[in-house]
Amino acid sequence: MLRRESIRRWPSIALAVGLWIAFFPAEGQVERASLPQPLTLQSALTVSLESHPDLVPARARLQAAQIREMQVDASYGFDAFVELQPRASSRASNSDTDFQNDSRYGLVLDKRLTDFGRTTARKEAVRAEINARQAELIARQDQHLLDVMNRYFAVILADYAYRARNEQLALDYFRFSRMQERHERFEQYSELEVAEKEALYRKAYVNRHRADLERRLTRHELALTLGRPGELSSELQMPDLSVYLEREIPIYTEIVDQAIARSPIAQARRDDVAAARAKVDVAKKINSPVLSIQLEARDYYD
Repeated sequence: MLRRESIRRWPSIALAVGLWIAFFPAEGQVERASLPQPLTLQSALTVSLESHPDLVPARARLQAAQIREMQVDASYGFDAFVELQPRASSRASNSDTDFQNDSRYGLVLDKRLTDFGRTTARKEAVRAEINARQAELIARQDQHLLDVMNRYFAVILADYAYRARNEQLALDYFRFSRMQERHERFEQYSELEVAEKEALYRKAYVNRHRADLERRLTRHELALTLGRPGELSSELQMPDLSVYLEREIPIYTEIVDQAIARSPIAQARRDDVAAARAKVDVAKKINSPVLSIQLEARDYYD
């Protein structure tokens, strides 16, 4: 007899296909657009959520939990399969043939009516797991957005530092060249004074070079945080932060209480505890009876 092929197997296939698509994008995928110029903070935050690979595992775990929920829901769906039974039987009355074809085939429909709370507990467990994975994804996204903002403002500060070092270099060079010229033409300054100005100028040159390297480094770090390695933004737009100056500074204890109450990480752990308790309930009902209805339509091979 051929074994049944249940229509409830499709969620497992969907899980495999979903994970394959998540980790191995299809070939021929359209190349993503380059970063906008000038780069704004809003654009950087949007791009980072779309393309950074660190968020893929969290999304995959959420999708896996959602597929498990579909599998649980499918347990109460219709189970349809075709059954084939190739058989041969002896017929003593027929002297010409030792055996005759006695095969049969049929269509079977199966529907679970109740399992006395076991599936309900499974739904509670998988629902709590989905909530936990959603909270973890939100926490990961929030942390990633903070990293993007940190890298973004690091680039802006590095640009300001470079401008300040460049202006200082221009001033030190002007003072050095002016003193050197007066020393050569009028001997107004001594060689020691000229050497001191030259040392200040060379020190300013080194500081500006370091600031330039810092500009490049912070841009590389921003590109990695955005999930766009090698795409360095030449210009970043400073966001308007004046609205934050008008806000009142809240009390520290109130901020801590709000952070604990609204923390997605804490919520994820609470949902994990709820899922674990529901799984314990499932284990207690693992041997509970199942009431189902089955309809069969069979016929024999003629």
